[in-house]
Order: sequence, then C-alpha cells, then structure tokens
Amino acid sequence: MKNIPSSTRDKILKYIQKSPFPLSVKQLVDVFEISNVMMHRHLKKLMEQEAIIKQGSAPKVAYKANTKEDTTLIHQEQNPLLEQNWLTITPEGKRIEGTKGFVHWCHKRGFELVKKQKEYARIFEKYNRFRKDGYIDATQKFYDIFPQQKVLKKAMYLDFFSYEIFGRTKWGQLVLHAKLSEDTKILKEVYAWADPLIKKIINTHNITAIGYIPHSLKRKHPFIPGLKKFLNIPLFQVPIFKSHGEIIIAQKTLKKSAERIENAEKTIFIDPMLQAFSGNVLLIDDAVGSGATIQKTAEKLHKKGLKNIYGLALVGSINGFEVISEV
Repeated sequence: MKNIPSSTRDKILKYIQKSPFPLSVKQLVDVFEISNVMMHRHLKKLMEQEAIIKQGSAPKVAYKANTKEDTTLIHQEQNPLLEQNWLTITPEGKRIEGTKGFVHWCHKRGFELVKKQKEYARIFEKYNRFRKDGYIDATQKFYDIFPQQKVLKKAMYLDFFSYEIFGRTKWGQLVLHAKLSEDTKILKEVYAWADPLIKKIINTHNITAIGYIPHSLKRKHPFIPGLKKFLNIPLFQVPIFKSHGEIIIAQKTLKKSAERIENAEKTIFIDPMLQAFSGNVLLIDDAVGSGATIQKTAEKLHKKGLKNIYGLALVGSINGFEVISEV
C-alpha cells in the first residue's frame, strides 16, 4: 500500500475541524481533488487516531471533528453510571472501562455520544427497576415460561447478560470471557464480584443447602467448581450430577427452548440417596438463557420432597422482562 502523505491528512483534519457541520466523503473529495479510495484511507487513519467521528450509516455517512465536547458532556451528566457499568472489549482483546469505553464504542459505530448516552441511561433504568437487595427478581419470568411447574420460590440474577441495542453488559461480558478463555485473573474478578452478593442472598433467604449446577463440558479451569471453591460456603451441598450420551451436548448449542428442556431433563440427576429436608435450597448456575437447567433441577428436587427451592444465575437473559414490567 502506498504511504499517504501526513501533510495531506493534516489538511483534511483541519478542514473538518473548521467545518460547522459534518462532511461527506464526496464533499471532501471535491475540495481536495483526490480519489475516493485515497480519501477513505485518510479518514480511516484519522478515525483510528480518534481525531474524527463518523456519523450515520452507509450510504449517508459524514465525518466531524472529535473536539472532546461530547466526552465532557457525558462526564457531566452520567459519569457514575458509565464508570460503574460500562465495559468495552475490543476485537483484539483490549479492555476499556467506563466513560472512555463508551466513547470508544460510540465512535466505532458513528453514534452521537450524548444522544446514545441518554438512550443507555433510559434502557439501564428500564431494567434496573427489577433489581432489589442486590439481585434481579426473575421469578415471574420462570412462572410464565413454566406455568405448570412453579417449583421455585424465587428465581434471581445478579445481572442481565445483555441489553437491547447496547449488547452484553459489563458482567455479561466478563462471565462469558471467563468461561471461554478460562483466564484465572478474569475468573477471580467475577468470583470476587459475585461473592458478597451471593452470601447476602444466602443470609436474606435463610439458605441451608446449596446445589451447584454442573457443567456439560470438561475444562481445565471450570467456572462453577472454581466459584464453589472461592465462595467456600460451609453449608450442606446437594449432590447434583450431569451425564451425557455418546456426544456431549452443551446447552448453549441448542437453539430451541424445547431442546434445552429435553437436554436438562435427561442429563441432570440427583443422588438417589438424598433424603428430603425442610431447609431452603439455593441452586447456583453461571448463566441462564431459557432457564431450563435450573427449572428441571428444581423439579427433580421437588419430586424428592424438597419444597423451598431458590434459583440463582450470575447473569441471565432480559427476554420476558418486558412482559413482567406490565404486571
């Protein structure tokens, strides 16, 4: 690739900075009399340097200078929200926290920062209404999905896995990457976040026994056993086992709810020697999509005479919460 003269790029940047309105590629080409291809190279480099911002989507794309005014406004209006809850992980694996990460995310997509920040605040609040005492109440969602088997006294998430428009939440991303990468540093970070929240739930709901949902796939650093070790909770542990056929099927590979229910029904087992008791049981899973695994495990415990069963996932799907908000 032929090197682009930096002096030309500097002139383009200065021209964009002086313009009172965003400029299209055609407008810039007409002014500087260079090819579309060459102009796109200039603009790409300026975007990488975060000197300019792309607005709109093809074919109506325009560019304006990044004067940092938008960033200042975000800091003034919603800095605490973004600093505590936003995380961008770039395709190459770079981690950018808080407001800086949000600005990066918007720039890459050509979004207007302040407008998008206000939209994020609105969506965050929309779902934050379901949060109380450190957890999100997903009980009604489970009752709606499994109306014939309301065996859970309460279903809970520590956080949502993702939001519409904005994608995975901070903890949704970290739980996912902790599981997939088996990076011990990220695993410990997630465990440290979940630890006080889980222990608060145990105290609040007088939990006397815990059941950890087992994984389908064998890993060097499996998520749930690592969490169990980190928590080190001295309560009775309900013996729950996972079996599989000739081919191991991970729940996340099953797209249909009916298939996930069938998988959980036929692969989750409770120790046949377990005797019924009157205490409160907490089932813990890493992530919930359909809810099939926690639900079917709870049903099997219920059949053994256990009546006070609670379900908890570190992160869970927002699907169904729009319905709950109308109840």
